[in-house]
Amino acid sequence: MKFRFSILSLMTFLLSGCSSLYPSRVDNRNFAVDTYQLHPRQIQAAETRAVSFWRKNAARYGADPTLLAVEASSVNAIDLGVPFSAKVDHSDTTASYFNHGVYSDAQTVTCVMIFDTKTNHLLGRNGYIFVDTPSIGTVIHVESLVARYIGRGG
Repeated sequence: MKFRFSILSLMTFLLSGCSSLYPSRVDNRNFAVDTYQLHPRQIQAAETRAVSFWRKNAARYGADPTLLAVEASSVNAIDLGVPFSAKVDHSDTTASYFNHGVYSDAQTVTCVMIFDTKTNHLLGRNGYIFVDTPSIGTVIHVESLVARYIGRGG
């Protein structure tokens, strides 16, 4: 009886471990609070990081989704002005924004670009402002797009 329990416990442990090797969490909230025009150097750096990440991790994540959300830069929230603040109030992914104080000098947001793994290029020249960022590897929504968030691609 003890032997059966041990085997059953071992099998349960092994099976649960296999399902968590490559987690694929999905967060259905739209992380894009606003769009942002980036400098060409920031765009090139984001594309380089995405290409490098995908070269190393394509087999790990597979073909779905075909888009990656890669961090391009950080922006001081105060530089984005009042229109941005109004958009923050209507977003589902801005909880951390209010922890620092709305007009704090220390408040920064993340600018993310979308990389297409089929073409090996970024989609467009604009980035998207994220206030809260998801965990690395999470599948997210960025407006009407579905992408895997890779952070800085490290």
